[in-house]
Amino acid sequence: MVTLASVSYAYPGGQPIRFPDWQAEKGSHWLVTGPSGSGKTTLLYLLSGLLTPNTGEVEVEGARLSQLSERQRDAYRARSVGYMLQRPALLPALTVHQNLNLAWRMAQKAGKPELGYADVGLGDFGGRFPHQLSVGQAQRVALLRAVQHKPTLLLADEPTSALDAVNATAAITLLLQTVRQTGTTLVVASHDARLHDYFEHEIALQP
Repeated sequence: MVTLASVSYAYPGGQPIRFPDWQAEKGSHWLVTGPSGSGKTTLLYLLSGLLTPNTGEVEVEGARLSQLSERQRDAYRARSVGYMLQRPALLPALTVHQNLNLAWRMAQKAGKPELGYADVGLGDFGGRFPHQLSVGQAQRVALLRAVQHKPTLLLADEPTSALDAVNATAAITLLLQTVRQTGTTLVVASHDARLHDYFEHEIALQP
């Protein structure tokens, strides 16, 4: 499903970040840990095709991302990748329903999403705007937006770092339940020690 081989990346003027060789099976769930500067977010960017490695190869579903054109990488992200940022980043001028419909159209999916508000415990929140949501509700909308097109790969960057213990537990439990429902491969980058017990697989990056 996902393979990294001899991958390194250097930002302009910086030292190369070297990543361990790694293979993730379809539907597996991984926690990426490491101190600040170890490359957690960079790894997510590489997996999404937003960055191209200086050395080595990132392969997803048999495709080497470095060999795809920019247009092909855009299509790969829209079709196959879900991305959860640390903050939900919902478009403030659009309702919840409009935010979700926009993501569905960008994924070029036919028909209607199979996952709905009830799947993430929101009930009928479609007509609300982002400013009318609590932090937890906005995060659930962001999760639904990320998985409604059933991506093969879901990347989550620090999804619990701004949450207290109760809400962090609820958020990661919901995240894992939802991706199991869709059969999605999950990669979560986090320094949150509370998450270790939720994942069978871990990549520990070194600075």
